Amino acid sequence: MVDVIVHTYRINGYYKTRYGVNRCYFEKEIRGINVEDVKKTLKILIGARKVDPHRIIFEKIEEITNPEDIKDRVVRTFATEKIRF
Repeated sequence: MVDVIVHTYRINGYYKTRYGVNRCYFEKEIRGINVEDVKKTLKILIGARKVDPHRIIFEKIEEITNPEDIKDRVVRTFATEKIRF
């Protein structure tokens, strides 16, 4: 059996509106295997709002090592409990 280590990341950034006039800022906590996986997941989530992926700008991506620092309670639950398949 292969053990995969999943990390929790906090992503800060913004995406430009269709005409580039406004910026919509976001802060999202996502669990993923690496940074590229998290970026891809976030682009899918924001792309569901009909935002083109090239309009998304990532300002800061940081790994959260302490589970008490996670703000989202669902993500915190997945980070603290042991889940087996």
